Amino acid sequence: MTNAHNRRREDRWNWRVWAWTRRLLALIGFSVLLSATLSASMMAQLTKGEEVTLKDDMILGYVINNELAEISPPPSLSSPKLSSDETLHDVIKAIDLAAKDKRVAGLRLRLTGLSLSLPQIQELRAALLRLRADGKFVRFYSSNLGGAGEGIGPYYLASAADEVWLQPVGGVGVSSVAMQVPFLRDGLKKLGVTSDFIHQGRYKSAVESLTRMDLSAPATENMMSVLGDLNAQIRADIAKARKFDDATMVKLSQDGFYDADQALAAKLVDRIAYLDEFAQGDDAKNPEADKPAISLLAYSDLREEEVADETEEDEDAKKIALVYGVGEITEGDAQDEARGELTAASMVKTLREATEDEEVAAIVLRLDTPGGSPAASESIRRAIIRAQSQGKKVVVSMSGVAASGGYWIASAADKIIAQPATITGSIGVFGGKFVASETFKKLGVNIQTLKQDASADVWSATRPFSDAERARISAQMKTVYDQFVTRVAEGRKMPVEKAQSLAEGRIYTGAQALEVGLVDGLGGLEVAKATAENLLGLTAGSQLAMVEFPARKNPIERLFDLITGGVAMAPLDLSVLIENHIPQAGSRLEAPVVTVY
Repeated sequence: MTNAHNRRREDRWNWRVWAWTRRLLALIGFSVLLSATLSASMMAQLTKGEEVTLKDDMILGYVINNELAEISPPPSLSSPKLSSDETLHDVIKAIDLAAKDKRVAGLRLRLTGLSLSLPQIQELRAALLRLRADGKFVRFYSSNLGGAGEGIGPYYLASAADEVWLQPVGGVGVSSVAMQVPFLRDGLKKLGVTSDFIHQGRYKSAVESLTRMDLSAPATENMMSVLGDLNAQIRADIAKARKFDDATMVKLSQDGFYDADQALAAKLVDRIAYLDEFAQGDDAKNPEADKPAISLLAYSDLREEEVADETEEDEDAKKIALVYGVGEITEGDAQDEARGELTAASMVKTLREATEDEEVAAIVLRLDTPGGSPAASESIRRAIIRAQSQGKKVVVSMSGVAASGGYWIASAADKIIAQPATITGSIGVFGGKFVASETFKKLGVNIQTLKQDASADVWSATRPFSDAERARISAQMKTVYDQFVTRVAEGRKMPVEKAQSLAEGRIYTGAQALEVGLVDGLGGLEVAKATAENLLGLTAGSQLAMVEFPARKNPIERLFDLITGGVAMAPLDLSVLIENHIPQAGSRLEAPVVTVY
């Protein structure tokens, strides 16, 4: 008894030491981060003494890399940045400011990595073309433009420039877009796992990779239609920018990829040169080496300061709230949001704040989501309707994808704007579970289920659905599907029969969706903003400020998020790890009945 008692005392003492150690380490980490932040702030104040001004005949520069995203992620242990990352729309906003500034001669872009979707590339291309339309040059440089298998995306973006420069050992890829779908049914069976899923909508193919070994005929038809439209868009845009006829563009696309000399001969690029040569420019009549140079985003900051100084700020001026909805749609909480999910809890709160702000005349909701929980989607849809009931106009701007649950949300908006390549629609429902009973047998694991009702373990991974359960789940899905179609009909002001004909889980490109009435216009945030102003009855040329809701956090706020988020010193919870990654029986693993992916 004495030894056991001593061990318990020792265990308690060890835990207290560890707890105080954790607190001390957290305090030290906080102090270091706070010191670094304050030091950076002080340095920034000291360097403000050297006034930087914008000069005539400026050349702007920017490096496009893989970190350019739709929104700036919150700080984490893997990325503990206290300053917000630049976003796609920071860059586009800066380009549009430069387009109207007579002091800007042009823009030099360098590509080191590209993680943008096709619709995001289209939005950035459009900004570059607007810059060129206002008389500025755009020169583009990369060591490689898809020649090593990255696809047509890099060259698609580069083609918007006046001049495309390529390194001598680089390549260009202009092969058309292709789709590959992995089918896992037979592979999962070898592991003892089967997929028990049900869906509503004959085109609803999200689970076919788990339940089949090839695409169904309706899914193949749908995918080929989308694929054909995407390739037609890309070819037409490149051909127009590079002045190719249709036959030449088709031939270039069929041959697919080219080394540097071949690309130059095919007029896909304008110069073969190294980066240091690109930096010096090539126009002997207008040598760039003598022109003042400044980074694009530094220019944007200074230009915004100028605009603020030039105009009197009207405290009662109306504005447009810009709200971002990015990621899988979940009911969620702050932790889920930090993982990149679009949580209903956060979105509803943000929409409510924008609705209650008397200065907000309209809301632009930027969506980039493949879908998720129908219940969460309905909560967000309701928040949009409440905003409209308070006199706010709501315009949805679709990014890479706004399908299924994303379209459920969007359907309530006054207007919907998409990029030509945006993936949208997918008005359908699916749900189900994985069954791993054979896996447990192979592992020598026996799971005994105790229950009083036959369906108490309906979502257990130890057995498939019974016929009666499958019928009930299918009926429930049919109810959700009918609700989805009805909401689309109401929001789009079309007969239910037409909404039904456009549903069945079919996906559309933005261009196709415009033709059938699922969206109202094509373009990016600038088109969505202009649409909101038009809904407000503003005359052409009227400009309302578009302000992010919630506002981006400053370094101090991000620091507190990092410290108080419980990430830095939280012990590893093995139970959570097991629950999230190993199928098992029990109510804690219950999946949602339906998902609108």
